[in-house]
Amino acid sequence: MKVFDLSEQKNTFAGIVAFGFFDSIHIGHRGVIEDAIHLAENFGVPSSVFLFENNIYPLIGIDKYPIYSFSERLHFIEQTDVQNVFYLRADEEILSMSPTSFLDYLSERINVVGFTCGEDFTFGKDGVGTPIDLIERFGDIYSVSKKWALELPPDYLSEIVSTEGVKRLLAMGDLRTVEQYLGRRFSIMRPVLEGRKDGSRIGFPTINQPLDTLPLKRGVYFSNVVLKGTRYPSITSVGAHPTFGDPGENVETYIIDFYRDLYDLDVEIEFLEYRREIESFASEEELARTIEADVEAREKYEEVDLF
Repeated sequence: MKVFDLSEQKNTFAGIVAFGFFDSIHIGHRGVIEDAIHLAENFGVPSSVFLFENNIYPLIGIDKYPIYSFSERLHFIEQTDVQNVFYLRADEEILSMSPTSFLDYLSERINVVGFTCGEDFTFGKDGVGTPIDLIERFGDIYSVSKKWALELPPDYLSEIVSTEGVKRLLAMGDLRTVEQYLGRRFSIMRPVLEGRKDGSRIGFPTINQPLDTLPLKRGVYFSNVVLKGTRYPSITSVGAHPTFGDPGENVETYIIDFYRDLYDLDVEIEFLEYRREIESFASEEELARTIEADVEAREKYEEVDLF
């Protein structure tokens, strides 16, 4: 997959372009991208994705954040086998463009022969641009997808798949339903940073990754670390470290029977099941015994092949 800064392009042939925010790469987002791939294959042209690099919501006065960073979104988009991604860093000038002006800006930089999007996709100043505007500009080949719905238990608020729904389920620790929304296990892909070495001192060395705005329920999870397609069983703590008097939050993972150095690498953590809350233990020895019990339970845990 090739990645291009749209602002640096001029008349680049993009072929069929999937338009969207793609902030969680759920099954609806993947459907829009896969539609672009299929259309591109049928017409013998490239398949592409357009998205904003940054979070546009604070720029328009909305306190909302994506689940994934830009690099994480690229990682999960790449799994769809789309050929190109064209991204743009939004600013007030870009977001103040009318739909027509924005499409003029786009057309000066990439050659679009067809597109795909969701039926609720909007763009331009105040979000007044709709798929109808895209059809009028690039309407020879297109696909506009309806919202995806799932059969969920009656106590859930909505069965329509959305990023806000994914966030709500993550905050509940309901990974099983999140997996239905995503069409895959929920995972993150973040750099490994230097930590305090508390885990190493008590016999469980961990890798440490930034939590950022991840709306995942705080606690300890059964997990996998995914390295070049190989899964290594692990235990992951999401949150603070009260036993060590550290209120700072991060993602901390102990990889069972693994001894390689992963510093400065982007590592994927796949979350399987919520195990327990984070506790403040009376001693480091008590914490170590609890982690040992977590590890023994993880070793006995049978993963369900959902997909």
